[in-house]
Amino acid sequence: MGDKSFRVCVSLHISDGGVDSIMSTALEGGITYWCNGALPLDGYLSGEMVSDVISRGGRLLLTTPEEDEEENPGEYTLTLDKFLKGVAAYVEQFGVGDGLELVDGDAADYIIQYALFGKLVYC
Repeated sequence: MGDKSFRVCVSLHISDGGVDSIMSTALEGGITYWCNGALPLDGYLSGEMVSDVISRGGRLLLTTPEEDEEENPGEYTLTLDKFLKGVAAYVEQFGVGDGLELVDGDAADYIIQYALFGKLVYC
């Protein structure tokens, strides 16, 4: 018998707190080597953490130090929909391991890169 290849689709639940945790990990170290700023675009309540913005339906503007008109405009808008697509791409590539509620900086970085660029750009 030869090797078989097949695709398995799974449903993955990620809570608002899980989104916030991944964003916090990303913003506090996971993406800081390529992202030099995160600015809420839709306003947010005083005292609310920047890492909590997208789980509440807001948008974050993430900036990179380099700017190239064709490939890297230097500014990217992150939404919850894009974030979830980043999670899906990450899970497809790396699996879920012990779950997504507690991810390390590398995993958070990859999720955000998949969300914004559709691929890993910075490694």
